[in-house]
Amino acid sequence: MRPASHWLAILTLVVACWQPFTAEAFDCDDCANIGCTDHWFASDACSYSSGVCGTAGCLHCRETLTGDWFGYRTCLAESGLTLEADSTQFYQGVAHGGRRERFYYAGHDDLLFGFDLGKMLDVQGWSLTVRAEHRWGEPLARDAGVILPTALHAATPTPESDRLILTNVFFTGAVDENVTLLFGKIDTLDGDRNPFASGRGKTQFFNTSLLVPVNGLPTVPLATLGAGAIFSVDGMPFAQLMVMNSSDTVTTSGFEDLFDNGAVILGSVNLPVPIAGKLGIHTLSGAWNTKTFTSLDQDGRIIIPNVPLIQTAGSWVVWWSGAQYLYQDPSDPMKGWGIFGRAGASDGAVNPIRYFFNAGIGGQSPFVGRERDLFGIGWFYNRFSNQIGPAATAALGLEAAATGVEIYYNYAVTPYFKVTPDLQIIEPGTNQANTATVVGIRAELDF
Repeated sequence: MRPASHWLAILTLVVACWQPFTAEAFDCDDCANIGCTDHWFASDACSYSSGVCGTAGCLHCRETLTGDWFGYRTCLAESGLTLEADSTQFYQGVAHGGRRERFYYAGHDDLLFGFDLGKMLDVQGWSLTVRAEHRWGEPLARDAGVILPTALHAATPTPESDRLILTNVFFTGAVDENVTLLFGKIDTLDGDRNPFASGRGKTQFFNTSLLVPVNGLPTVPLATLGAGAIFSVDGMPFAQLMVMNSSDTVTTSGFEDLFDNGAVILGSVNLPVPIAGKLGIHTLSGAWNTKTFTSLDQDGRIIIPNVPLIQTAGSWVVWWSGAQYLYQDPSDPMKGWGIFGRAGASDGAVNPIRYFFNAGIGGQSPFVGRERDLFGIGWFYNRFSNQIGPAATAALGLEAAATGVEIYYNYAVTPYFKVTPDLQIIEPGTNQANTATVVGIRAELDF
């Protein structure tokens, strides 16, 4: 079954199964798409503005491909259930250099459920988030001669499986207006929410080195059990403290070996620093993993063989992430474009990257009429560690450092369909590959 058909089948099943349990919600008048309930192609925005349903204009301007499901999607949200589903496809390869000039086709499907427990169970202030995802196809890996994926989203949640995996199953609850608790299985990819260089690799940059603090791999697991608290000031998150299982359990529940080999303590502080009236965000983070590391296990964020390491007890990382808006959308101050940067260090005994830096410019397109488009130009520098042992160094062929640049433009064909051409020029920093020119295209479809 093709990915699009796969997701459409899931959406149909969800609506069909949920309807008997939310009969009252479906009867409410304010849920209905007034004047368009008998047209599958209708969208709220088009019906209210033009009064015409079932036209190409309605299909073109709706936020998601499948629309409001005869009004059921809105009713489900009012009953406490939201659903976001998307499929992202990549065609990417080495146009010149690297180890071998070859192209690959891969993809990633993502399904995110949100349960408002206040609306569903009258447990006010609490919610449940569930994410199911899987990758498919063959992502670009060793042909580029790199140890970090040139398309992160095509390699996660794990390069070793194309099964559907639950990477997020966690609860959040507000103790008061300034403290929010969270616990469960937590995916850490969204931990660094830099507005111009994050997005899990499906909306902004492709390359891992421009999306996450790479010195934290594998000290901070990709997905594992944990609990913590978020502290806010005037409604804005100020600090976060997490305690998590030390080992990555992305493909399992994690209960069978919970804290058997130590724990991770992860903390961060957000410091707003506006310049010339424009929003600036700076985050200082650090993590300590008490685990005894004996190998660089396979991780979707690192392309390496399993090779023995000198046994190391504990690992630490620190990093800074910052963004400064140069333009803010008057209708939404969180939209706009500006400059970004990251820098960090690790002990170097576990992670092959001892220091890293990245910087660039990106965000909302500055072109008039293309406010839904995104763009980015970024540079990264990853300094390799000399402490991970001779076996690992030989297997990876590491030299001094890897560096590269990436340019992308995310073009919104419709609000739910985006196409992104991408160019990367990478100096892999190994003795096994030449400078690689990597080109690719990404297509993302929101259902």
